[in-house]
Amino acid sequence: MVGPTSAIGYYFFTIASPQYMVEMQFAVRGSSEEPLGFLGLSALPGATTQSSDSYIVQNYIRSQQLAKDVLAEQGVDIRQAYAHDFIDPLYKIEPDYPYIDWESYWQRMVSVEFNNISGNTTVRVFAFAPEDALTIADAILEQSENVVNALADDSRQQLLGAAQAEVDRTEGRLRAARLRMQEFRNDTQVLTEDSLGQIEFDIVGELEQELSRMVTRRRLLEDRVDVDSPIVRDLDLQIAATREQLRQERSRIGSSANVGGDRSLADVATELVDLTTSQEFATAAYTAALEALEAARADARQQERYLATYIPASLPTESRHPKPYLYTGIAFIWAFFAWLVALFLIRTIRDHTA
Repeated sequence: MVGPTSAIGYYFFTIASPQYMVEMQFAVRGSSEEPLGFLGLSALPGATTQSSDSYIVQNYIRSQQLAKDVLAEQGVDIRQAYAHDFIDPLYKIEPDYPYIDWESYWQRMVSVEFNNISGNTTVRVFAFAPEDALTIADAILEQSENVVNALADDSRQQLLGAAQAEVDRTEGRLRAARLRMQEFRNDTQVLTEDSLGQIEFDIVGELEQELSRMVTRRRLLEDRVDVDSPIVRDLDLQIAATREQLRQERSRIGSSANVGGDRSLADVATELVDLTTSQEFATAAYTAALEALEAARADARQQERYLATYIPASLPTESRHPKPYLYTGIAFIWAFFAWLVALFLIRTIRDHTA
């Protein structure tokens, strides 16, 4: 009992290096809506996007990736703070301590606690020099802000990316529909469905007017000129030809009118309706996609998140770890109970063997 207690006391009083602790508190804040708010569950722990991000930040701080990012982005090698010669052998590491083993060591030197009610994250950093503890705490805070900003950017990009992809898709569909309509109009010289019928009706109207004038003239000549005269015969031929042309034009409407190649008027009308309907649907889809993009932009603005620091890191003035008297006392209590158990076992064995 005395031996183990003395050994532990000797270590904490003479060998153990003093540790300095820096504590800071921050929270992830933002204007994004709570995803379960419409169900009345906004007060539930973990129901907000900020809570999810806080857990991500917590795991990030405890990971080896933090040390790699701090070195790459800030030029600070956290491992050097734990490689000083004055550090006791149980905690001292090599300056190039491998990252694969670093995470388990690092989790002994940092404490991260998240309060899912208040949303605050408390970070405690332990180091063997006050300046090192403060430097590491500041580096952690800066990298945590970078992580939160990256999460917000990713969220916005996901919202806008899907909406923009739909706009691009519908825009291409609308452009193709307009191109087909333009090719159709160039081929048929038909601008609208109304103008399609008007083409033939104008021709028929002109022929009817011409036929009416010739018939009227024929009647006037009957009383003045012999019916066998060349003038009357020539007029009769013109009237017959006009009537035949009028009959043909009337028969073409809706059946065999050649408009743009060898297609009938009915075929052209059907194609025009199909192209118009396709263009209207493409326009409606493109308009809806633009509205969705604007809504996504509004949602993206609500995804803004930031790191709010409530208790900043400050330079520690005294060492609070380890506590030699406390730890030696605990060691003595454990040794005392171990001695009692061993004494009980020895007496029990002696009683059974006596």
